[in-house]
Amino acid sequence: MAKAVSLLIFFQLASSTGIAGELVRLKSGDFKFQTRSKPAQSFAASATMSIFAVGIPRFLPTLDRVYYIIQFEAPVTPQWKLELAKSGVELGSYLPDDAFIALVKTPEAWAALNKAQHVKVVVPYETKFRISQAFRFLTSAMVKVLVRLTDEKEFEAFLKVAHSRDLNMIIHRVSGKTVFFETALSNIEKIADVEGVEWIEPYQEVKTFDFDTTQEEPQVMDQQQPAGDYSDLTGFESGTKLMDFESAYAMGLTGEGQVVGISDTGLDSGSLDSILDDFKSQIVKGYTLGLFSRSWQDPQGHGTHTSGSIVGSGVSSSGKLRGGAYGAKLIMEGMWSPLLGNISIPPDFDKIFGVLRRDDNVHVHSNSWGSPTDLGAYNNFASMVDDISWKYPDLLIIFAAGNSGEDRNRDGHIDGGSVSSPGTAKNCLTVGASKNLVSIGGYQKKMIEIKGGAEKWGVEPLASSQLSENPSGMAAFSSIGPTQDGRIKPEIVAPGTNIVSTRSQMSGASTLWGIYNDKYVYAGGTSMATPLTAGGATIVRQFLMKSGFPNPSAALVKAVLIHSATDLFPGQFGTGLGQEFETTRPNMNEGFGRVNIGKAIGIDKGKLVDDTMGLATGQTKTYKVNAKKGQTVVVTMTYSDFPAATSSAVTLVNDLDLKITDSAGKVYYPNHLSRPDNVNNTEMVEVIANEGDSYVVSVTGRNVPKGRDATNSQGFALVVTAN
Repeated sequence: MAKAVSLLIFFQLASSTGIAGELVRLKSGDFKFQTRSKPAQSFAASATMSIFAVGIPRFLPTLDRVYYIIQFEAPVTPQWKLELAKSGVELGSYLPDDAFIALVKTPEAWAALNKAQHVKVVVPYETKFRISQAFRFLTSAMVKVLVRLTDEKEFEAFLKVAHSRDLNMIIHRVSGKTVFFETALSNIEKIADVEGVEWIEPYQEVKTFDFDTTQEEPQVMDQQQPAGDYSDLTGFESGTKLMDFESAYAMGLTGEGQVVGISDTGLDSGSLDSILDDFKSQIVKGYTLGLFSRSWQDPQGHGTHTSGSIVGSGVSSSGKLRGGAYGAKLIMEGMWSPLLGNISIPPDFDKIFGVLRRDDNVHVHSNSWGSPTDLGAYNNFASMVDDISWKYPDLLIIFAAGNSGEDRNRDGHIDGGSVSSPGTAKNCLTVGASKNLVSIGGYQKKMIEIKGGAEKWGVEPLASSQLSENPSGMAAFSSIGPTQDGRIKPEIVAPGTNIVSTRSQMSGASTLWGIYNDKYVYAGGTSMATPLTAGGATIVRQFLMKSGFPNPSAALVKAVLIHSATDLFPGQFGTGLGQEFETTRPNMNEGFGRVNIGKAIGIDKGKLVDDTMGLATGQTKTYKVNAKKGQTVVVTMTYSDFPAATSSAVTLVNDLDLKITDSAGKVYYPNHLSRPDNVNNTEMVEVIANEGDSYVVSVTGRNVPKGRDATNSQGFALVVTAN
């Protein structure tokens, strides 16, 4: 019998026909820069000049600037970039539309710009473009800030100028393009004015994303506590049952051969000699990253719980409470700071992610933390995550979406735009919390009964809903999208309420949502959904390697998880009044659905594409799909995009467009759109075949301004099925 789906690849190259945008889209506003009709009277007034007479250049330098915004007349070509680079014009971060932050400081560079007819505008990269609006809400005299430089080489010059201007900075840590320090709030504009500064923003304190119940009144835990001897377990407690990990285990897929990284509060005793039995053969090593910490032990309890959800063997429970990828190995990065009484993160994200990728063969990294301020923003943290993902395209970084879901406008629906950074990064897989199915034990309350619940979830149907009574819906506290630039986040959800996992044995460690017994505790939050997803990603990576992908890209692992996810539409409250999700997947609540490992490992390898070479601007690759009447053709594309400039209002840099065309010429676009998606780097198209038909799947490089150096192209992953 013929397969329902066959991927026949066709490749074509067309010249770019893109039309440049009229605007440069920055967080400080959308700007339409005009060339003047006559020479400017002052270089400081404008860096752009029209050709007024023979010998007068179009563009002239501003006296105190070397960094400029250069906008092109069309999507930039590799040849244009090469010509300018030879003359000393260094194109840095991309700004939509068709613009770059560029270093221009030599006569040769200016001569090249004035000869280049494809250059539309050259204007100074002004101080006002570089400052986060979040400073407006600060009142303290001294502030902690993160500065992102245009290039690592600017660091010494930045320090020299800053000190010469007597800015009184107390520098704590430095990494790559990022500088972390304290200074007076009154100095912010002066610091932003230093050439080489791309962006300055307040430093955001981070926290773990377990849903906090510590402020509740006494006796909040369920009075009908379980026996704790494992005889009462239903199988749902660990969260893995709803995600169908059992199908993977039946195929011998347990994560064996994979190494997972996790940054968290630590892990149990922090010693391989005295660690919990559930980790005896799972833990490779631990790193100590917490400020003034001497160990990767877990005095708080959060990191032990999340680690158990990834690799816990379940030996203490005779295998009844084990992690999703219990056959994998794990490396803990303990970030608990005894000085702060909280986690502390190194500003150099390479120390968190890069070291484990280079030195420890880690390809999946779990992070149940973030900053619940400036929600939905693509900030320095998000950009640094994308930096790492671009540098290591085979490393899948997973982040919790946060627990800021609330119904403050009291319409019975969770308000949008509450995802925390770094989960707002483009390339990480961001995870929300769906409900588990546990009715006894742990934390059992109606949302309106939780402290603060009347204000946050006081309107039906949210008010009467509980935390783990209906697996068809989301936890009300789970953060939802969109991001500030309109992207779909979270991309995926997993059970995150009343999850039972391993308990830290350290004295004083939190019992989180309640004690099951001396080895295990309940907990909830997007913190708990994230490690379960990391376990799933580990299983998927093992499956892909066995399917002929020796080193699958992070984009392919992500694409398989998203493609195979279970759509929870319409949600836990059914259709009509109070309906939880407005649309089928993708939507801003569940993203593309709940992780389904059974479906993920059921995808035939012939339906997978891991194209690391990818596409340049104007190139298209097509794939033929055959479907029978009634089958649903589903196509998912993901790619790890170049990091966006933190001053940019739009974060998509390299724009690949996905579409499906049927034999009659009808075009289907992704993500419920009637046009190409120019916002997301994850796209899905679903088409129900009315008759037996063939479809053409097209992936086009609409605009690839920051492709890989060797190819000037953007790689991508594609999954195509007809079910």
